[in-house]
Order: sequence, then C-alpha cells, then structure tokens
Amino acid sequence: MFKIDFPLDNGAEIILYIINQSLSGIKWFIEYSGSLGMFILTLFVVMYAKKTLKLNQEIVEQEKQNIIENKRPEVIVYFDVGEISELYFLIKNIGKSPAINTKINMVLERGQVITDSLNVYYPLKKGIATLAPNQELKTFFAMTSDVKDSKGEFPVYKAIISYEDQEQRKYNEEFTLDINMFKGRLRLGVKDMHDLVKVVEKIEQKIN
Repeated sequence: MFKIDFPLDNGAEIILYIINQSLSGIKWFIEYSGSLGMFILTLFVVMYAKKTLKLNQEIVEQEKQNIIENKRPEVIVYFDVGEISELYFLIKNIGKSPAINTKINMVLERGQVITDSLNVYYPLKKGIATLAPNQELKTFFAMTSDVKDSKGEFPVYKAIISYEDQEQRKYNEEFTLDINMFKGRLRLGVKDMHDLVKVVEKIEQKIN
C-alpha cells in the first residue's frame, strides 16, 4: 500500500484508495493464480503418472501373454489321404510345450460312416495324458469308398478339443474337418488285391 507524508484533499485520497485496492487485488490474483497453477500442474503430473503406469502395466501384461502364447501347446486334428485313397486321422501338438489331459470329441455333422473307427480309437475314447511338442498320433480311419454316400459326398466332422499346459491353463479348440477337400486326390475306383495288401501292411506298421 502506498503512503504519502504530505496532506491530500478528498479527491486525492479517493484516487490513492483506489490504487491501493487495485494493487491488493493484483497481488491476490498473482498469489492465487500461482497456487492454482501449481495445483493444476500437480494434478496433470499425477494424472500423467497414473496413465503412464497403467500403460506400462498393460505393456507388461501383453508381453506376459505373448510369452505364454509363444510357449503354449497347440493341439490340432486332421484327416489325410494315402496313396490308394485310404484315409488317416491324425492328432498333433504343433505348440512349444506339452499338452496335458487332451480330450477330443469328434461329432459327425454331415455324411455317413459305415464303421466309425474314431469312437473306438483309444486317444479319443480315453484321452491323452501327455502329448509332447511335435508329437503326432496317426491311425487308419477308412477307405474312401466306405465313407462316400449316394450323392458322392464325404463326411464332415466337428472336432472339439480341450487340453491344459503345464501350469494348468486350459485351452479349447474347435475345427471343422471336411473330407470333401480331398476329392481331387481320391481314387474312387475298385481296389484290387494288391491295393488291399498295401493298406493292411501300412496298418500293421502303425500298430507295431
């Protein structure tokens, strides 16, 4: 506040009063603005830190999930066709770690099967305790002539698979297996004795 040592008239006193009040307001505004600015800056820093922390946590979690995905087991099933149109059913772990307690349910969605060998196949009937990485199980399924219907169509299966990794994380997969995909490779003519002998020999090799 301004102070003057000589006498002032009423007009001068009023002007001095106004100046002093204005200076006080400006001082208050500066001080208030400084505190408000500091508060806003602090709030911004806190919010930024929280957002950064959350982002870092998400990155860490994503990296963790990537590691799990890169090391997980992955069980697939599929059909394959042999040299004389015999069909095989295969189970394979294409993942990086063992698949534990694998259960496979094969559901016939379309087509006909004279002998459903899949229902009596031990890995499907009882499950697979451990399937190592890159391990493959293969079994004879049928001759193509035995699963071809009157319209020339072949069976379509839905494969429902469940298994665990070594940390007991559970995985579930579903595949549609359509044998019609092999139509261009199938020999559908009558098989001779030589063909049948070759099939029996291959089956014996798989069993032994």
